[in-house]
Amino acid sequence: MSELSVYFLCFNRNTACFMAWHYNCFSSFDWFQFLTATPVVKQGRKASGLFLMRWLGCTNINKSYEVCFKMRKLLVLSLLIILNSNTNAASFDIDGDLSDWGVRHNGNASDWVPTANMGIQYTIEDQNTYKLEPGFGGQRYDAEALYAHKDIASNTLFIALATGHNPETSNSNGHYGAGDFAIDFGRDGTFEVGINIKPSWDGVGVLAGVYQVTEWAYGLWDGNDLAGYVKFEHPTSIVEGDKLGLANLAISGHEKGYGEWDSNHNHYFYEMSLSLDLLTKAGWQGESFDIHWTENCGNDSIIVDPPASVPAPGTIILLLFGAVGLKLSNRSKVF
Repeated sequence: MSELSVYFLCFNRNTACFMAWHYNCFSSFDWFQFLTATPVVKQGRKASGLFLMRWLGCTNINKSYEVCFKMRKLLVLSLLIILNSNTNAASFDIDGDLSDWGVRHNGNASDWVPTANMGIQYTIEDQNTYKLEPGFGGQRYDAEALYAHKDIASNTLFIALATGHNPETSNSNGHYGAGDFAIDFGRDGTFEVGINIKPSWDGVGVLAGVYQVTEWAYGLWDGNDLAGYVKFEHPTSIVEGDKLGLANLAISGHEKGYGEWDSNHNHYFYEMSLSLDLLTKAGWQGESFDIHWTENCGNDSIIVDPPASVPAPGTIILLLFGAVGLKLSNRSKVF
C-alpha cells in the first residue's frame, strides 16, 4: 500500500480506504501498487501511513459495487492524465552538448530556439556588432542564449548558456574572464545564490560550487553607458559566500556553425544541473527567480526567468480525485 493511496484516497470514517475496495474491484495483480511503486514512495513511511489510516477509522472493507465501479473508472482516468502530464518532462545529459535542448547548428537564427513543449524558458540575444549592451567586444564577448528548465518531479534546476566568450579568457591585460551564474529570488536585484565557474586563474571557491553569496563583484558599466542600465543588477563573479553544495557542470570546447552570422564564429556552451534543495537552503520559497550571466567586465549580460513553482499536475489530479471520491462515498450505501 502506497503513501498516496492512504493520504488521498481514505475518504471518511464510515467507508473503506482505497486499499480495501481496491482488492475487491481489481484482479489479483496489484496494478495500482505496480504503478506507484517508484523510488519516491519510501518504505519507511509505511508505518505513519497505517497509523493515519487507523486514525481516520478506515476499517470497513465493504463497499458497494456501484461506487467501486465509479471509482475504478475515475482512477483509470486519473492515471492516464498523470501519465500524459509526464510526457513533456525534459531530460538533459550534462555534457556541454545542447542538442538535447533543441539547439542546432544549421547556420540559421532558429538554431538557438529550443524544443517546444519541454518547459524550457529561454532568452536569445545573438548579436553581430562590436557594440554590445552595455559594453563592447563583438563575438568574443557576446552572451548569445540562456536556457533554464525547472523540473519539479526530479527536484532539479537545469541551466544552459551559449556564448562567444572563451571560458579560459584571462582576467588581465585588458581581457576579462568568464563570470559566475547568479540567481535572484523574487527578481528584486539581490542575487542570493551564485554558481562558481572558476576558470584556471580564479582563486575563489571551488569549481561548480553553489554559494549563498554575501558579496558580488560588478562590471565596468553603469547607467551613463546605457540608459536604464543598473550596475548592481548585473553581478559578475562571487567574491564571498557560504558553500551550499555542488552543481553538475560541463563546459564545451569551441564550436562553429551556430546562428545566422559568420560561420567562423566560435561558440562555447555551459550546461549544468543542481538540486532545488540547494536553493531552499539559501531561502528560496518557490517564488519566481532570475538567472543571470555576464563576463567579469559586464560587457554583455543575459537573464532568463523560470516561472514560480506550482504543484505538479499529478498532485492536482490526485487531490481532485480524492474530493470526487469523498462525494461518491458520501452518497453510497454501506452494507
